[in-house]
Amino acid sequence: MLWEKAAKVPDGKLDVPSSWLYPHYYEALTVLFRVENALRLFVYLVLKEQFGPKWKDLEISSDEEAKTTIGALARRRIEQGKMFGYLSYPIQSSLMHLTSGELVRLIIHDSYWPVFKGYFFAAKSVVTLKLQEIGTIRNGLAHFRPLSPNDVEVVKLNANQMLSEVERTLIEIIQCPQGVPTNTTEDWYTQLRTLGTDQVTMNFLQSKDERWVKITLRYGITHLSGSPNRDRSFQRYRITNLDTPAILLTQDTLRDYVLFVTERLPVLRVSEELIPVGHKEIGLTFSRRNLAEKYADIKESLERVLAQISEETALLREDQLARGRLVQGAIIVARATDGEVPQWRVNTAPLRSQSPDEELPEYWGRIAAISDFISATEDYPWMPVKVSEEETPF
Repeated sequence: MLWEKAAKVPDGKLDVPSSWLYPHYYEALTVLFRVENALRLFVYLVLKEQFGPKWKDLEISSDEEAKTTIGALARRRIEQGKMFGYLSYPIQSSLMHLTSGELVRLIIHDSYWPVFKGYFFAAKSVVTLKLQEIGTIRNGLAHFRPLSPNDVEVVKLNANQMLSEVERTLIEIIQCPQGVPTNTTEDWYTQLRTLGTDQVTMNFLQSKDERWVKITLRYGITHLSGSPNRDRSFQRYRITNLDTPAILLTQDTLRDYVLFVTERLPVLRVSEELIPVGHKEIGLTFSRRNLAEKYADIKESLERVLAQISEETALLREDQLARGRLVQGAIIVARATDGEVPQWRVNTAPLRSQSPDEELPEYWGRIAAISDFISATEDYPWMPVKVSEEETPF
């Protein structure tokens, strides 16, 4: 058997061998992949916001028609997957081990539909029918039955009709594009806005409908070592770095109430003294309802985080080879561009936090909300790799 491969041509597109399937099969895979994973994020956010840390204990009917819980079903499939653990990428998130049919049954479940229905502009019977149509086409592709181009159009049409509000909500929750007004008098804000240290400042953002709030921790990196040399075109430094997942792993209370946590790598600059300067931002997103009800517990947890960051940063200043639980040392390199006045470019990839081996669904990494989130995002939470390039190669 001779398996032909696609090849990139000079304009960046792909030259697909004639022996490959018709293009609508690839389009079907792309559309179904994105719709199913968008549903996973949506189901997680709604259930976590409504049921808190107990969301994995909710009842679900599996594809095998067994009554079980989300957590138990996922654990069983994760264990089954270890038989061939060398294949693909290890994924610990429970939602990644549910099928599209199981996700739909969660949404339309009599006990859970009341918390989902506000995100659909149709009756439950219509939502059920439209999502089941997508599932039928998905199963046809999964079992390698022939699909028509019209099948792909049905999936896109149903997704556009049923998931428009879902996409808007995902974008709003991830972005939280507006600042919380500084004259806000709600107790959670007046209490939390007082927090901060020499290393960490805090900022408060909210969605346009004010249902979701993102608390941003802005951690100022500390230069630990690396003597600048003006005669070199590159500089090597050791600086402090904040491990984002460790915040969740060490603070159970915070993890119980936060919806998800993201990080944004800093755009570091090199000062006139050739010292790296910049911040790493950690975003903690909550529902406003949970903040209002649980702000005292959240404040206490954040105070512990800030105190630990201060202690560990001071420790690394004294002993750069030490290692904290939240704050660690990292090596970065800055390189000068050509020109009379060189500009320094810093590689911040070593500052990216690694996903832990254990399940941590609240850690979403560097995800960003683009305007066409369902149809075009490059990154998904719980996945260790990008799923597409910034510009599609097709």
